[in-house]
Amino acid sequence: MQRIAADAFTLGAPVYWDADDELATSIATDNTKLGVAVEAAPADTGSLKVRLSGF
Repeated sequence: MQRIAADAFTLGAPVYWDADDELATSIATDNTKLGVAVEAAPADTGSLKVRLSGF
């Protein structure tokens, strides 16, 4: 999944959807929770693997 490159994720970190930028982010404010990161992703990488939450 494409993400905001400045955000770093650790294994199990919550992942949110930024509808304005249409990218995954680590920022919860004004964003919708997607799921959790299934692997670590340092800042400045372009993609992220996410386990989606059931709704």
